[in-house]
Amino acid sequence: SGGKQLLGEMFRLEKLHPEKALLIDSETRLFNRRYFDKRLAEEVKRAQRYSLDLSVLLIGLDHPAAGITTSPAERLSTLAGLLRSNIRAADPLARYDTDRFGMLLPETTKEAGFNAAKKIVELVREHQSRKHGGDPDKLTVSIAIAGDHGGLLAPDQLTGKLEETLQTLAEQGGDAARLV
Repeated sequence: SGGKQLLGEMFRLEKLHPEKALLIDSETRLFNRRYFDKRLAEEVKRAQRYSLDLSVLLIGLDHPAAGITTSPAERLSTLAGLLRSNIRAADPLARYDTDRFGMLLPETTKEAGFNAAKKIVELVREHQSRKHGGDPDKLTVSIAIAGDHGGLLAPDQLTGKLEETLQTLAEQGGDAARLV
């Protein structure tokens, strides 16, 4: 039918030309929230269909201590670069909102997702201690991890739980990873 053809063509355009399809965040050059939401819905359906595991990470930039000299844009760009260079190409990474990134880990158990999140928190710490030592420009992240098997949770349930957990982590000082 014409509708299916049009959808197929739109999907092809998005794959070949993500910028034209408005799926790229101009500031970080990563995928944007629109892309993340679409892929999350696809991955949840795939997990349902094939009874697969899916882990979803919400990575938040912790609010810095007083007296920092790096701009929020610099901190965001540093984190985007670190994430991009340390994840598998098959794991979609997107800018979720102002200071958060979303990451999908298809066919990954929540335990493996949690381990990946802990590695990212550690990676950011190591990068900062190499670059800044103990100064207040310290960049830290908090990561909430949701694991699902068989696509039991709807995408908005997953993101809702992730956002709540990330908020709690931020209130407790951040620099940590937690399963929702």
